[in-house]
Amino acid sequence: MTLTAFSGNADRTVESVLMAPLAILEPETELVRGPEAVRLVRDDLELFGENWSYDHHTRTIHLRRNAKIIFNASLADYLK
Repeated sequence: MTLTAFSGNADRTVESVLMAPLAILEPETELVRGPEAVRLVRDDLELFGENWSYDHHTRTIHLRRNAKIIFNASLADYLK
C-alpha cells in the first residue's frame, strides 16, 4: 500500500508518503494498520518501523517494534 497525503492547497503539495507491503484499512474510523514494515517519508524526516498504526483523523503514527527515525533538519527545529 502507498498512501500519499497532500497539503490540501491548490498546488497539491505532497506532505508525506506512507508505504507498507501489507495494510488493513478501517474506513469508518480512518485507521490504517499493519503487522509488517512501514516507511513514512516527509521533507523533514524519514521513519521506519514494524507493527504500526496510522490515525488519519489525528495524523499520528504509532510504531510498536524496530522504530527508527532519520531527521533531515536540525533537532532544535523539532523541539520548538
